[in-house]
Amino acid sequence: MENNMHLAIGDYVLVPDEHVHCYLRHGMITAIQNGMVTVQKGILQAVYPVAAVIKDTRPAGTQRTVFYDEPQEAPSALDIHGMRYEEAQQELEKYFDIVLLAGLKYCRIIHGKGTGTLRELVHAFCRSHPMIKSFSTAPYRTGNYGCTIVEMK
Repeated sequence: MENNMHLAIGDYVLVPDEHVHCYLRHGMITAIQNGMVTVQKGILQAVYPVAAVIKDTRPAGTQRTVFYDEPQEAPSALDIHGMRYEEAQQELEKYFDIVLLAGLKYCRIIHGKGTGTLRELVHAFCRSHPMIKSFSTAPYRTGNYGCTIVEMK
């Protein structure tokens, strides 16, 4: 994109969300290397091709418009167990965008027991997300430490 010819570290950009076919996330560029940009979005970071981001020229703190196609029906659970940390981060962001657009009140994140790294990622994400009211480990027979139940605001 012509708009992306002058991207620099510290620039604000809109990044795509292919699950809802929109530019839904706003973030700041923290690194640029080999045609890829690393974008900080809250506590999470993701890497995108330079061509996939849109430079946001509005000053920080101004109203941002979200463009989206038709909302999709959201599944009530996301299974990220077995994923790498970075992949799981991206899937969490995408999933919660869909959950919010679909208006779900509760959802489950299946992260597995393993080393606890993905559970820690999910819990950190839930603590920092402004639209999450509460979260807890699932009851014994429905996943226990391998699953987190999330209640949306």
